[in-house]
Amino acid sequence: MEFPVLVKLRRSRFFLVALCATHGLALLGVWLTPWPVAWRIGISSLTMASFYTACRQWCSVPSLLLLHPGGRLIVDEGSGQLDATAILCPTILALPSLCVFSWRREDVESGSRRTLAVFRDSAEAESMRRLRVWLRAFREAPGEQAR
Repeated sequence: MEFPVLVKLRRSRFFLVALCATHGLALLGVWLTPWPVAWRIGISSLTMASFYTACRQWCSVPSLLLLHPGGRLIVDEGSGQLDATAILCPTILALPSLCVFSWRREDVESGSRRTLAVFRDSAEAESMRRLRVWLRAFREAPGEQAR
């Protein structure tokens, strides 16, 4: 594999449908219970706040990943310029239709982590394949994992 690998990302429609379905079912379940109306309104408000938060996170998906060997990557958070180098965390899930991984910025000592779920409709097929290969290669190389 030639480095760096460029992966262009877009928002996932699968994820949006799953968000809407789960929150809709939660609201339906709350309103079908025999609980007092005040409780149902309160829980419904919390559910809608959760939906709003999830939709805001759905809108702030990174638009570009630049993958380097050894678990290093550069993430474009949508600002138009590439952000600082990040280090891949060892917790990785790489399936044919879904990749979930975390990273932390290299210049931040506190180690705040970001997690990204990349569904199969979030990237082109070839980019998704390269991302899965890169993630699996990192997971199988124990000497190069980030601390």
